[in-house]
Amino acid sequence: MTRPILQLDPAAIAEVAELVTSVLLGVHAVPIAPPAGASELLRRDDVWTGCVAVTGSFCGAVSLACSSAFVRDATRALLGADASDGAETARDVLAELTNVIGGNLKPLLSDCAECQLSIPVVSQGALDLPNAQLVRHQWCDCNGEQLAIGVWQALPDRAERPRLCPTP
Repeated sequence: MTRPILQLDPAAIAEVAELVTSVLLGVHAVPIAPPAGASELLRRDDVWTGCVAVTGSFCGAVSLACSSAFVRDATRALLGADASDGAETARDVLAELTNVIGGNLKPLLSDCAECQLSIPVVSQGALDLPNAQLVRHQWCDCNGEQLAIGVWQALPDRAERPRLCPTP
């Protein structure tokens, strides 16, 4: 049996991004139209991507792609530290932001009583989810840095959870 493709208002994703960035970072995430060459922007060398898998009545993932400059600014805002203090610290900050965004989107994706998030996966580079398709993408501007929040759904003919596979 195939599952229907998720219907989620992109404005809801933008609201979650605004809530998370304003509370955690003290900056506003303003929804924007996808920039020209959006797919190329996600494949640049300075892009970092965080992702959490979602399982339950919805099976998929939530991703957060941003520039290394955004990760540096977020690390400074959250910890008072610079990302140059260590890539591991920056990874932890992006993992936490991804987890909080995924956790806030979870009730919009699935029945929370049966829905679970995985531990975040963070990579320097683009994201590849071979068993899922991108069903919603919301771009935001956050103090001049662009964020891309993606909601991925497991392919309808696949029962397993999407594998989180960062592209090398």
